[in-house]
Amino acid sequence: MNYAEKVSDHHLERFMSEFWGYGVFSAPIWMVGMEEACGERDFVKRISTWQLRGEQPLEDLATYHDDLGYPEHFLPGARLQRTWSKLIRAYLAANGCQTDVDNARQFQISSIGRSDQPAVQTCLIELMPLPSPSTKNGLSRTILISDICNDAKIILSAWLPDELNDLKNS
Repeated sequence: MNYAEKVSDHHLERFMSEFWGYGVFSAPIWMVGMEEACGERDFVKRISTWQLRGEQPLEDLATYHDDLGYPEHFLPGARLQRTWSKLIRAYLAANGCQTDVDNARQFQISSIGRSDQPAVQTCLIELMPLPSPSTKNGLSRTILISDICNDAKIILSAWLPDELNDLKNS
């Protein structure tokens, strides 16, 4: 896929207001994070991929990452993804299941954030709508956002109160 280097203000606003995360809303447990991580080179790619896939509010984590070019966490023998593995082990423990590497890996491959016939339904959503290239350096995130969109700060300040209200009413 060929991705534009910038995202229009319109497309960024749509992504921020329409994309929630991964899995299914009907899942018995929602896992809510602060924001999705991504490398700086992946920011525009994530939004473009979401657009190409039909701008759904929830994506299938595995097929979305496959379309991004990162299928490795969903293949047999996959390495456990650091953030997801903590959520997976908490979920398994809360449901009386073994939390060993093999069970966690199988859950990662077959269930977490899946919407396409998952073994177990889950919902992974993010409080903040934009993926962050770094949780350590807020400055790099600010620079990246301003590089891809002229009005990102305005959009974010207008978006957050409504998004929190939507989440509270879900």
